[in-house]
Amino acid sequence: MLEPGNRVGHRYRLDQELDSTGETTLWRATDEVLARTVALRVFAVGPDRQEAVLAAACAAGRLRDARFEHVFDIGRSAGGVYVVTEWPRGESLASLLAAGRLSPDQAIWLIGETARALAAAHSKGLAHRLLSPRSLYWTPTGGVKLLGLGTQAALAGHGSGDPERSDLRGLGLLLWSALVGGEVRWPGEPVVLPIEGPLGRELEFLVRQAVYAEPEIRDLGRFADLLDVLRPRPVRPPKIVTGVARSIGWPRRAGRIALTSGTLVASVTSLLFVLPRDEPPEDLFKNEAVAPRPPARSAPAQRKPSRLHPKTARTFDPFGDGGGSAGLGGGSRITFHTQRYTTAEFGNLKPGTGVLLDMGAPVTLSTVRLRLGGWRGARIELRLGDRPDLDDLRTLTAVRPSGTLADLRPAASSPRRYILIWFTRLPASDPGTFRADLRSLTLYGSRREPPPN
Repeated sequence: MLEPGNRVGHRYRLDQELDSTGETTLWRATDEVLARTVALRVFAVGPDRQEAVLAAACAAGRLRDARFEHVFDIGRSAGGVYVVTEWPRGESLASLLAAGRLSPDQAIWLIGETARALAAAHSKGLAHRLLSPRSLYWTPTGGVKLLGLGTQAALAGHGSGDPERSDLRGLGLLLWSALVGGEVRWPGEPVVLPIEGPLGRELEFLVRQAVYAEPEIRDLGRFADLLDVLRPRPVRPPKIVTGVARSIGWPRRAGRIALTSGTLVASVTSLLFVLPRDEPPEDLFKNEAVAPRPPARSAPAQRKPSRLHPKTARTFDPFGDGGGSAGLGGGSRITFHTQRYTTAEFGNLKPGTGVLLDMGAPVTLSTVRLRLGGWRGARIELRLGDRPDLDDLRTLTAVRPSGTLADLRPAASSPRRYILIWFTRLPASDPGTFRADLRSLTLYGSRREPPPN
C-alpha cells in the first residue's frame, strides 16, 4: 500500500493523496530529479486494462499541444501501473460549477476552445472519449487544459464506438453543464434544462444537436464553427468562492450543485433527466449558416429592410497574389471570382480573399443574399467596418452553403460603411481545383437617416 513519503519509479516522492476510487489513486508528488510538482495516478487494475491505460498515455504523450496535459512518464510499480503528468494550473469546470454557473460568454468561450483542441487531437488520431467537468481546466492565462486524453476512457473500458461521436456528445453535455450550473452523471442520459438569456434558444439547440448528432451537427469541426460565431473575445475565468475545493481527476463522494438560480438542487450522483428530441426552429441555421439568429425581443417598430446598393465593389486581397476579380455591373449586380487553386485553402498561400463593398455612408444590414456557382465545401464570412482594413472589418456571421443560394444574416449590426464578403475556404470547381464563383450578391437593410435640419 502506497503512503506519503514513498517513492514511485525511483524519482517521484508521494506528497499527498488527493483522491481514490478504489482502482485509481491520484497523488500530488514531487519529481526529485527535476524538482517540480507533478500529478501521479496509480491504476490498480487488471492486466488488460493496465496495457490499455499505458498505451493511451503513451499516445497522448506524443501530442505536442499546450491545451492537453503533458504526459511526463509512465511505468509500473508495486501498486499497479502509473502515469505522471504535469500539475494542472487553474480551476476545473467541476470547481467552477460548484461556485455557480458560468456566464454565456464564459461557457461559449471555454467549450469553443475545447472543441477546437479536440478537433486538433482527432486530426492526429487521438480522442478523449470520456469528457467530464473534472477533465477540463480553465488556466490562469485564459486557456484550456484537458486531462485524461484517452486514459480515462481506457480505464473505464470505453475503447469502442465512434470516437468523434463520443467527444461531440461530451462537449454538448459540458456546454449544458456550464450554462445551467448542473452536472450529468457520466456516462448517463442527456440532460437539458431550459437555458436562459439572449442566446438561450441557440445554445439549447446546439446542446441538443451535439448530444444526438442530428443533421446540423455531425462532427467536432461543425460544432466548433457554430460556437466560433457565438463566442466573444477571450474572457477571464470566473473567480472561485473562498473555501471551494479544487477538483482534479475524479469527483468527491459528496457534494451538491445548484441547477438553477437557487431553486433546484439535486445530488450530483443521482441527477437524471430525459432529453426530448425537438425539431430545430425553422429559422435556425438556415442554409447551414454558422451564425444562429437570436430570439425575437420586443423593440420599437423599425422600418422594413429595403434593398441597398453599394457605391463601389472591388476585390479585397490584402495577402494578395492578384487572384481575384470583382465587378459592379448593370442594375448594381455584384460579381466576384478567383483564380483556380490546388486546395480549398488557396494552395496555402493566404487565409482568405473576397469582395469589398463601399456603401458610401453607414448602413444597417439585415441580410446578404448570395447566388453561387460552386458551393460545396465553401466557407464565407460577413465582415463589417468603418474602414477598408481587415483589422477593422469585424466578422459578424459566416455560412457553409448547402446550395447555390445562401443568406448571411448578422445577429446584430451597428451602422457600418464597408461590407466584406470574405471567402476563407473555396468550393470545389473542376476536378482537382478550387475557385470562388459569386454570380450575384443582394443586400437588404436600411441607411442611416440624415439628421434633421
